[in-house]
Amino acid sequence: MAEAPRGYRIFALPRNCSDPSTWKDLVERQKNFRLMALQVSPEAYASTYEREMQLAWETWEDRLKDTQATTFVAVATLESKHPGMRNLDMSAILAGDWLGHLVLVEIEDDLDNSTSTVSPSTESNEDRVDDVVPARRFRLSGMFVKPTAQRLGVGRTLVEHAIWTIKSQMGRDIQFTLVVDADNDPARALYERSGFRVVREEWYESDRAEIYAPKEPLWKLAAHMEYQARAASVNRNSS
Repeated sequence: MAEAPRGYRIFALPRNCSDPSTWKDLVERQKNFRLMALQVSPEAYASTYEREMQLAWETWEDRLKDTQATTFVAVATLESKHPGMRNLDMSAILAGDWLGHLVLVEIEDDLDNSTSTVSPSTESNEDRVDDVVPARRFRLSGMFVKPTAQRLGVGRTLVEHAIWTIKSQMGRDIQFTLVVDADNDPARALYERSGFRVVREEWYESDRAEIYAPKEPLWKLAAHMEYQARAASVNRNSS
């Protein structure tokens, strides 16, 4: 897992908080950062600032409460810290400037149609060698790094720490997926450095063209990328 340069730590945001005031502040920070990302890099998202400005407060809360999703943020600090989260420090999360953000969402597949199956990595019974178990699947979305924090390794550290966190919690194979515009060379390069590979490309009709036309083309080419994480490769001693 990549070490974070001096100046920030990576946190997984909690899905609840016993203190109503702290919870309100956390939801507000998440909302404001997302809206800022939609304004700064509108081309990177399927949604738009105009749409999400209309969302109810409960929707922003539900995004954090979602048990299928984990939100990771890079938070500026005044000292060097390993990106691993040993203790959840709400004061650090809320006090520091948020530099980057991404969400890992677990995908619930129809097992009858899913091809994401793997042989159990710890199977020792020869009579069951042909058994397969469905791989857990996670989609990476909402990736954004503030322009002032780009080229500092924040994006790659966010991606690799998020993957490491999920892998360290599970003793089975995991598949990570994402979709990025095929012409977004910097993003593709970042994901490739973190282990992702393009598995297919396909054209899609942009529903943002009507808002950003003529700058936004009606049809765009998307690259589907995957990263396969074997259970046996998880280092349980990492922290």
